[in-house]
Order: sequence, then C-alpha cells, then structure tokens
Amino acid sequence: MKKTTAQLEKLLQVPGVVALEVDVDRILSARAKLAGEVLDSAATAHARGATPVIYTSRVERQFPDQASRLAFGEAGLGLLMDGGARPACQPGLSHAQAADRPSPGPRRR
Repeated sequence: MKKTTAQLEKLLQVPGVVALEVDVDRILSARAKLAGEVLDSAATAHARGATPVIYTSRVERQFPDQASRLAFGEAGLGLLMDGGARPACQPGLSHAQAADRPSPGPRRR
C-alpha cells in the first residue's frame, strides 16, 4: 500500500484535481448511498472542469480469513462499478498518471 499511497499523494498535488475519498468502513453498510454520494461529487467536480480522483481511505483492514477479504474486495469493486450506470463522467487515467507510466514502445505491425 506504500507505493499506491505515494502515487496517490503525487496525483492529488496536480492542479485541477479534486480528491474524493471513499470511506472503506461504509462500503458494506451503506454501499448504495456511498456510491451515490461519491458519484454526485465526481459529477460536480467534472462539471466545474476539475478532474475527480476517487480512491479508498488509506486504512489497512484485517479480515478473519481469505474469503472475508475477497468478499470485501468484491464489494469495494462493486461500489466503483456502480458508476457505470451513471455516465456523468468517464473513469480513466489522469494526465499525471499517464505521464508516469512507461511508454509501451513502438507498435508492431
């Protein structure tokens, strides 16, 4: 989680980026409400010309077993996928993320 946190911190320093944190403690108890709140905030940021960056709170959760960890991960992914039905903004890489990725090299024909 150290690397992703460092990448996130760098991304959030980019001008025009709006941070939208998803509280992982609410994913299981209030997924639909949380998804609506996050997506509404993302749409508002997008409408203002900003780039919304949606990320989970930086908390290392403990689980009693692998099945519980997997179920929680699927719920978190489901929360992010809930936005697919609302096309107010499109997920994708920000300019900072794209610039930070290595070039794939020349295309082969």
